[in-house]
Amino acid sequence: MLKFSKMLYYNAASDFISVDLVQNVVRDLKRGKAAGLASLMADHIYFAHPVLLVYLSCLFTMLCKHSVVPGDLRTCIVISLFNNVDGNRFTTDNNYR
Repeated sequence: MLKFSKMLYYNAASDFISVDLVQNVVRDLKRGKAAGLASLMADHIYFAHPVLLVYLSCLFTMLCKHSVVPGDLRTCIVISLFNNVDGNRFTTDNNYR
């Protein structure tokens, strides 16, 4: 079983990801965050037409069924943010979050 969000699971025996599962995950997205590589924000998905949930359900079902993840979905950027909580410039790991 793969864990997607809080107590929601994809069950390989059922062989599909339901629209309700996608809807629950989209509802739990943090809004107002910066856009990703595709300039797509969580707000775009949250406020999109409900038919998008059906398409996302089909997309993720096919990805799981065929065990394929496109290269664009595997690409990410990680940016460490400097916090400076203890007055030291760059000396401790606690200054980054």
